[in-house]
Formats: sequence, C-alpha cells, structure tokens
Amino acid sequence: MSSDVKEKLIAQQSPEAQAIIRLLLAEIQELKAQLLKLTPQNSSLPPSSQHPHAKPNTPNSKSPRKRGGQPGHPRHQRALIPTAECSDVIPLRPRVCSGCGELLKGDDPEPRRHQVWELPEIKPLVTEYQQHRLACPGCGKTTCAALPPGVPAVSRVRI
Repeated sequence: MSSDVKEKLIAQQSPEAQAIIRLLLAEIQELKAQLLKLTPQNSSLPPSSQHPHAKPNTPNSKSPRKRGGQPGHPRHQRALIPTAECSDVIPLRPRVCSGCGELLKGDDPEPRRHQVWELPEIKPLVTEYQQHRLACPGCGKTTCAALPPGVPAVSRVRI
C-alpha cells in the first residue's frame, strides 16, 4: 500500500485513532529494522539463511592485558586468622627431597600457611523433658510433673 493511500485512510479517522495508528506504524518500522539486523550468529536462524558472501561480524578486539589482577593492583584475599584460633591444625611435611629423593627431617620454623574455611552442618538443639508420673502412696492418685515455664506444652517441628 502506498504512503498516499495510507495517509488518506488515516485522515478519515478520529484524531485519537490517527495518533494510535501512527504510533503503531512507527513501532512496526522499528521492529522491521531490528529483524533486518538478525543473523544466524545472533538469533535462532539456520546458517543456510545467511548469504554465502556476507561479511562476518568483526569480533571485539582483544585487550592487550592478561586476565586477572594487573601488576601493581592490591590483592584481595581473606586475612589469615591466628593458628591458635583454628579448629584443627594439620602439619604437612615432605618425606623426600623433590630433587634427589633423599629422606628429609626437621621442622620449618615458619611454614607456609593455608586455611580452608568451612561452614559446619546445621543441627537442631533438641531438649527432652521427661515428665514422670508418680502414684501417691496414701490415696493412690497419680500426678504428672509440670513443664517448666516457657516450655511449649505441644512439641512442634518447624521447617
């Protein structure tokens, strides 16, 4: 449909309808432009849908820097806690020389320290109250011990 025919049809509508139609036509044009940019590399289009002589997309240029922390960048790592505060200390000593294989003896006064932090398994604290029921030697009536204040009378499991 030519643009003259479109404009004549739009002009016959109310001002509100004209605004909506023009807005929708603009959105259709924008979506068409986006569709034209789709390639098999950036969509689910099959590779055969691309022209065989199409220029490949230029990949982003690689940075001359190596990955990771750069020289002069301050290290970010967890500080070691004192050895006395560790839950367990496992001394590791080499048995033989890595060069000649001779047996090694002795201690390193300042060994390299490596700490592994692990969260303990979460276990519930369960308190059992054993309420004894005793019979009176005089009248024979049985009496059950009361629960301490603040202890719920019904045992509940919260998940």
